[in-house]
Amino acid sequence: CCEVDIEESSLSSLPPQWSATPSISGAESSSVKPAWCQSEAANESAEAMAEINDEADLLDFVHDLDFDQYDQDLELQALMGQVKERI
Repeated sequence: CCEVDIEESSLSSLPPQWSATPSISGAESSSVKPAWCQSEAANESAEAMAEINDEADLLDFVHDLDFDQYDQDLELQALMGQVKERI
């Protein structure tokens, strides 16, 4: 239907997680199966690991968050004022 002509140089500036080509090695590709062909236990295990990874990423974000950086933000000050009024 519609083809887009993308230059290779424009792809090199993208972050690695946005890469158009997957970076799965030969050893990993044989162990990675689509969700529909995994057993129920393997699927539940993968979902649990994904949830644990998401929680770890969120905790890392919160740990590295510098709230003082956003302290002078007027929008944040207005929101904090509204929260304080409700409490």
